Amino acid sequence: MYREAVAKPLRSMQTTLVLVARPEKTPLLEAERSSGELLLLGINNQLLVINGVSGILYRQNVKIDLQAQQNALAEMPASLGKFKIYSIPLRSYTFLALPISGNC
Repeated sequence: MYREAVAKPLRSMQTTLVLVARPEKTPLLEAERSSGELLLLGINNQLLVINGVSGILYRQNVKIDLQAQQNALAEMPASLGKFKIYSIPLRSYTFLALPISGNC
């Protein structure tokens, strides 16, 4: 059972690794680094989720506007562009009430 669990991620058609990053420069660079390490391990089936895309964010009383996010996304490392990319908008409510599907 353990061998099967360890071997499964290397089967690219059976496993997709989801990289999640904020729409900011440093998290996108970290996603690129992680993606590169996964590729070296033979894990090629990856996708990128950009979480928290919004017009205005407030973090520790610092206003980050849409332009900063757009700049980070425009300067996103090219190596991430070869994967499917999804974005999730920043919401002011919880997702806990959403139904969970076994077929994600």
